[in-house]
Amino acid sequence: MQTIGRGVQAYGAPLLFFVTAFWLLGASARAAAPVPEAAPNTTAGQRVSVAADWLSYAEDTGRMEARGSVRIWYSNLTLTADAAQADLATRRIEARGNVTLTETDRTIHCAELDYDLQSQSAAARGIRFATRPWYYQGESVEKHGEKEVAINHALFTTCDARHPHYHLTASRIDVVLGESLTAHHAVLYVGTTPVFYLPWIQRSLKDSRPPFSIRVGYNDFEGWYARLRFNYYLGKENYGGLLLDLMERKGLGWGVEHHLGYEALGKGAGDLSVYYVRDKELGTERWTAHVDNRHEFSERDQMQLNLDYLSDQAFNREFSADVVDSFQQKSYLAYSHRGDIFYWSLNASDVEYWDPLLGTYYTQSRELPTASVSLTPQKLFSLVQPLYLNLSAGLNRTYQRVTVIPSGDIRDRYVDSFRLTPGLTETYTFPVRVPTQPSLSGSLSLPLTGTYKEIVFSDHTSDQTSPQTQIDGGYTTNLTLTNKWVNYRYTKPTHLVESRLSHDFSRQFSLEGNRSLAAAGVTSNRMGLSLDYFMGTFFVLRGSTGYKFFLFEESPDWRDHLEALNFSGNASLGSGVSLNWQGTHDWLKERITSGYVSASMAQSAWNVALNNSYSYIGQTGREHSWFAMLTAGVRPGVGISLQTGLQFEVLQKKFTNYSLTLSHDLHCWEMQTGLKVYADGHYDVGFGLNLKAFPEFHVGSGPEGSSFGE
Repeated sequence: MQTIGRGVQAYGAPLLFFVTAFWLLGASARAAAPVPEAAPNTTAGQRVSVAADWLSYAEDTGRMEARGSVRIWYSNLTLTADAAQADLATRRIEARGNVTLTETDRTIHCAELDYDLQSQSAAARGIRFATRPWYYQGESVEKHGEKEVAINHALFTTCDARHPHYHLTASRIDVVLGESLTAHHAVLYVGTTPVFYLPWIQRSLKDSRPPFSIRVGYNDFEGWYARLRFNYYLGKENYGGLLLDLMERKGLGWGVEHHLGYEALGKGAGDLSVYYVRDKELGTERWTAHVDNRHEFSERDQMQLNLDYLSDQAFNREFSADVVDSFQQKSYLAYSHRGDIFYWSLNASDVEYWDPLLGTYYTQSRELPTASVSLTPQKLFSLVQPLYLNLSAGLNRTYQRVTVIPSGDIRDRYVDSFRLTPGLTETYTFPVRVPTQPSLSGSLSLPLTGTYKEIVFSDHTSDQTSPQTQIDGGYTTNLTLTNKWVNYRYTKPTHLVESRLSHDFSRQFSLEGNRSLAAAGVTSNRMGLSLDYFMGTFFVLRGSTGYKFFLFEESPDWRDHLEALNFSGNASLGSGVSLNWQGTHDWLKERITSGYVSASMAQSAWNVALNNSYSYIGQTGREHSWFAMLTAGVRPGVGISLQTGLQFEVLQKKFTNYSLTLSHDLHCWEMQTGLKVYADGHYDVGFGLNLKAFPEFHVGSGPEGSSFGE
C-alpha cells in the first residue's frame, strides 16, 4: 500500500495533491505523484482527479481512501466531503460528512452519498437541496440515471424563511428532471398546522400555473363559500383545471376547464368549460357549458366549432361565471376552403336570446346552412392603376322568431335566400409628396338577391300564411378620399393628421312582384368624414360623423340628417398621469348623449383614478345618468396594499356601491381580503390565499430551465 502524507504549507496556503486514478475501460489504476495540475490524459480521455489532506491507495484492490477537505473531479462532476472511499475498478464512490455534489449546474447537499460514476446513479441520506424556487429535505434519495430521482419521507417548500410559512410533506417524491414531479400522500401545512391532504399529486415542471388555489368568502347569493381549484398538466397543449365549490346556500358546485391541442388529420386546438350546480335553495339543476374548437386540415381547409349553453340568465351573476354571454348564446359550425382564385364556406348557426317575460332562452335566428363562395380579386386591366373584379355568391335558410303587430302573436318565419354580387374596385395613390400623401379609391357592386318567406305559428296548429317570393337587384357605389399629412423632419414629436372623406350610394329595384319601392328604390345616400390626429404616441384625438342625404321618413330639420359625432382620445402627461375620453354628440338633441372620462395617476407607493360615465336616455322620468367612480390605493410598505373604490350616482346624489380590498404579502403567500357593499344592502365578503412562488416552478437541465438541485 502506498500512503501519501498530509499536504504541506506553501506561501501561506495548503498545497493540494492530485491523483489520477483510473481509465473508463478498466485499465489498472496506479497512484500518481503530487502535481499542481490534473494528471496526464488517459487513453479514453476520461479521468478522476482527487485532492485531500490525506490520501491512501491500494494497488492490489484498486481502492482509495481520502480524508480532510476531500475534492473529487470527474468529467462535469465535482464532489466535496469530509471523507471518501473509491473503488476504481467498479468506479463507485462513497462520501461521508458535509457532502456536496455538483453536476454541471445541479447541486445536492447531504450527510452521506454513494455515487456510481459509470451509470450516474446515486443514493443519499440526510438530503437537502434546492431546485429554484423549491427547497427539499429528505430522509434518503436515490438517483437513477440522468433524470429520475426518488426522495423518501420528503419535506418541500418554496419559502426560504428560517421557519417556513408553509410546506408540504410526502411519503415519497418521484422527480423526472425537467418533466414532472409526483408526490405520494402529500399534506399541506400552513405554519405547523395541516390544512389539506391529497393521496397523490402530479405536477409538470413545465407548467407555470399554480398547482392549486383556495378562496373563501361570503355573499348574499351563496352564503359562506370555499372555492378550490386544482390545475393539472398532461402535456404542452393538454392541460386544464378541476373546480370544486362548497356553498352554504347553493350546495356543491363542480366544473372542469380544459385546453387541448392535437395533431390528427392536420392540427387543431380547442377549449372546454363546464360548471354544474344542483341548487339546493331552488331545487333545480343549473349549469353552463362552452366548447370552442379550431381545426386546420391543411393550409387551405379550416373548420371552427362553437357551442354555448346557459341554464338561466342569472347564472353568471350568482356564480361569478362569464364564459357564456348571459343575454345571447351563439352556437355554430363553419367549414371553409381557400383555393387559388376562389374561397367558399359552409356554415350552420343558432342564436338564442333571453326572454325576460318568458324567463327562458328562445331561438332568435337559425341558419341551416349558409353556403357562400367568393372570387379572389382578379386584375382585369390597368390604365393608371389596376382595376379588380370581385364576385361573391351565397345561399342560406334562416329561421326567425317574429312578433306580429298589432296582435302581438309570436310566429316563426322561414326565409330562403340567395345573393350574387359582382363588383369592381380601384385605388389610385397620388405621387408621394411630403408632407401630404393622398389616395383615392372607388368601388361598384351589383347585388342580386332573392328571398322566399313562409310564416307559421310557433305551435304549428294554425294554417300557414301565404308564402312571399321576391327578387331584387341594385347597385352600390363607394368613393373614398384619404389624405395623410405628416411632419417628422423638423418637429419632435412627430405630428400626423389623417382624414377620410367617403360617399356611399345604394339603390334597390324589384325584378319580381308588385312591391312599391319608396324614393325610387334608394336605400342609402351618405357622406362620411373622419379625422385623426396624433402627436407622437402620447396624445391621440379621433372624430367621425356623417350626413345622410336620404331618409325613409323625411325630416324638415337638417340636423336630423347629421349622424352623431363620435370622438375619443387619450393623453399621457408624464409622471404616471394618463387621460382617456370617449363620447357621442347628437346634433338634433344638441347634447352629448353618452361618454366617459377617466383620469389616473400611479406612483410606486400609491395610485388614484377617477372615472366618469354619462348617458342621456331622452325619455320621460330619469333621462340622465352620471356615475362617478373613485378608486385609490396605497402601499405603505411591510408587504401591505390597500385598495378602495367608491361609486356615486351624481345626478341622484347617492352612493351605489363601496369596496375595500386588503392585500398582504406573506413572504411566499399572498393574502387578499375584500368587502363590497351595494346600495340595496347586498354585500360580498371574500378571502383568498395564493402561493406566489409556484408560477416560477421550473426544474430541468440545460438552457430550457433550472437544473436539479440548482
